Amino acid sequence: MTAVIYADLEQYLCDRFRAELAARGRPDVLVSNREPGPNEPTAAVMLIVRDNSGPSKSAISAERDVNLSVLAGTKAAPKPAMDLARLVTALAGDLAGLEPGNPIAYVPEDGVNGPYWVPEDAAYARTLTTVTFVVVGQPL
Repeated sequence: MTAVIYADLEQYLCDRFRAELAARGRPDVLVSNREPGPNEPTAAVMLIVRDNSGPSKSAISAERDVNLSVLAGTKAAPKPAMDLARLVTALAGDLAGLEPGNPIAYVPEDGVNGPYWVPEDAAYARTLTTVTFVVVGQPL
């Protein structure tokens, strides 16, 4: 059996979301795979991408469960978080393609869930969308 290596999905998604959001008038969103620590300042609007991995599906494909967290607005005024989360969620379901460098082959019909409010003790409002991407790897 040939070993298969998968692309850095977090990096791909961060780059892709930056471009997609900027094309839709949202270059203000800081897109990262790293969440700020409790004592670090946060950007006014953030999208945090986290790849939670997943099972192999075939000799060259795997499922990857990804969290998309939006941090924006405040607990008292959360509308900016949900507005951005709805845009991110819509974009996430449309990221599969055959263009060079795109590791996402497919987004299952039931693979996008959210956005949901996340209750936490923070000044900002947070939403969460979960997405299952079917990705294709390359022989090692």
